Amino acid sequence: MGTVVITGLSSGIGQAVRDYFVQNGWRVIGVSRHIPLEQEGYEADLSMLESVEPLATRIGEECKPIDAFIHIAGVWHDESGVLAGKKFHEFSTKQIINTMNVGVTSAMILSARLIPFMNQNSKMIFISGTFQDGGANWLPYFTSKKSLEVFLKGLSEDETGNVKVIGVSPADTATESYKKFYPEQVSQAQSPESVAKVCFDLAIDQLPAESGVILEVRDGRVI
Repeated sequence: MGTVVITGLSSGIGQAVRDYFVQNGWRVIGVSRHIPLEQEGYEADLSMLESVEPLATRIGEECKPIDAFIHIAGVWHDESGVLAGKKFHEFSTKQIINTMNVGVTSAMILSARLIPFMNQNSKMIFISGTFQDGGANWLPYFTSKKSLEVFLKGLSEDETGNVKVIGVSPADTATESYKKFYPEQVSQAQSPESVAKVCFDLAIDQLPAESGVILEVRDGRVI
């Protein structure tokens, strides 16, 4: 049916989105630090910005035309644990830089380089978050996602008539990482598959949305 480039597809929401598109006959191109053996894609560390531009150009040239780009990659935990429950001064400089690079700066570079290879009326979908309790105690991740929302709104104005740019803002979602770090809250979280369905429906225009809008997904529904 089409070709979609997805970042962060090796786990969590990204894996669910990947599976949903594959099940519906799409060609899925993955961008992740770890690409499953059966998955077509490119292994890349999006925190290393010097490699993102040549990567994006290569993807465009080798996989064109592209019908959708979905940026899901983000950093809210690392080898030290969940990047939350800390005051801003307690985060390392590396954690701050990596979170911003993966969450928003790499998304900007990928978007800029992939747009020339995208079909007319293609979709660019960016995953942010609801943050109903605000940004305190996980400010780097909060800032990366809110910056991503500002970027996608601006991009929608910049690319009027070329591509449709949409944000998807999921409430708490029961990914494997969420289950690990917040086991007491899993019963109230929505499934990754429900977020994946929203992304797919946006890609095929099954779910109408104006360019620049940010859709909140809670309890498996757009609200």
